[in-house]
Amino acid sequence: MDDSTATASISSYDELPRYSGHQVPASLPRRLPPDPEPPIPLSPFLQLPIFEAFAQHLREKENPDATADGVRRNYLAALTAPTVEAIIGQLHQYLPAGDADLLRRAYALAVIAHAGQYRQSGEPYIDHPVAVAS
Repeated sequence: MDDSTATASISSYDELPRYSGHQVPASLPRRLPPDPEPPIPLSPFLQLPIFEAFAQHLREKENPDATADGVRRNYLAALTAPTVEAIIGQLHQYLPAGDADLLRRAYALAVIAHAGQYRQSGEPYIDHPVAVAS
């Protein structure tokens, strides 16, 4: 087929099939790419260099992939961990006016400070002092 035949078979641009975008048949489920982890909103405290220092320590010890963002995520998760909620419940039984926020921050800091440390039994180091305090 030469050029003259090709142009003769399609008389105008309007006759060309149009691409209407990628369409998935209704019978096939759509797969969406996994969402990346959302960025952590950085309050002034979360911007402190201590999080990078903890990450550096973890990189040197057991976890070469540790990042400051990962340490921040662990800190934020520890703020509302079931363990700290139980401790705060006990705090309010003995000291109704006790500073739950201070206890919450202290526990979260202890969790990230002792990340990667385990007792001989294999349990995380931080679990023992918390159990004794409870």
